[in-house]
Amino acid sequence: MGTIYDFLAAWGGALRDSLPIGVQRTLGLGRQFAVLEPCDDGWLLFQAQGAALSPHGTVGTPELSERLSRMEGAVVLVLPRDLAMRPVLTLPGTAERSLDQVLDVEIERLTPFKASDVAVAREVRSALDGQIQVDLTIVPIARIEAVTGPLGAAGVEVAHVIADRARVDRAPALSLTSGVSGAPSRSLAWIPALVTAALFIAALVSPFVAQELRLRDQRAEIERLAPDLATARRLTRQIEATAARVRVRQEFLQSRTSMISLLEQTTRLLPDHTWLVSLQVANDRMTLEGRSLEATSLVTLLNDAPGLSDARFNAPVTRDPATGADRFRLGAAIDRPARAE
Repeated sequence: MGTIYDFLAAWGGALRDSLPIGVQRTLGLGRQFAVLEPCDDGWLLFQAQGAALSPHGTVGTPELSERLSRMEGAVVLVLPRDLAMRPVLTLPGTAERSLDQVLDVEIERLTPFKASDVAVAREVRSALDGQIQVDLTIVPIARIEAVTGPLGAAGVEVAHVIADRARVDRAPALSLTSGVSGAPSRSLAWIPALVTAALFIAALVSPFVAQELRLRDQRAEIERLAPDLATARRLTRQIEATAARVRVRQEFLQSRTSMISLLEQTTRLLPDHTWLVSLQVANDRMTLEGRSLEATSLVTLLNDAPGLSDARFNAPVTRDPATGADRFRLGAAIDRPARAE
């Protein structure tokens, strides 16, 4: 009888977790958590049922493990609010396809930390005009470890770390222990609920109940391996961000080398009776200003030069009465090489 009860409890929990948070709140099906929060006298304890919190007093670190063993649910650590930074970003909708790389750049722009040195939780919301709003919670990893270190030494295993006690019902989605983590797409939220319900009904009539119960052990193994997976994902994002920066630097150096070669080629092409007083490059266009005994010939000369096109005078050619030379201001488009994919 106990085995069947455990089976029903396990699958009931899976069905509950697959429902959207709002539905869980309406039906009173929120998950249970043992919540602890540091305070001056030790640790504040709460029993959470969904978003509802019941105070369980204050306890010191030596007694913490024993007190938590008498509470229901996984342990959720609530960090002090002043440890977290909470920027809100508004981004183009297309940024969602490479959101991890975009957030790495934004984190290093908005904070004094490297992206690899912080834990991040995110919530992505739809905004107007095809944009998305990203609510970030950023905490340096060193600050988290300063709090979790004494807990580990006291035998307390923390399942989730959050920065807002009021969001405890969303602890798995907003946990800072798993790096950048987002909520699942709301448009697909019905799929896991439907699949879980179908499996639940099938399991009730299946003669192989014992075999289905092994899924609970597999889920526990996945939770055990979750920290290693989070570390691997964080390292992967760090490698991708580094590779992107290297590509930008390479493209800059190649562009700079090409520009120097083009300027050297242009000065060699100019005839001896032509001299420059100004040479400017802006927006893929080169502008030359100077004097020449045959200014009109320069247009053809630049149009025939490799890497240049659309040469034309930017102002009328005038004669310098002192030297008899033509004053000219001439522009030409710079043909950029196609970027390699």
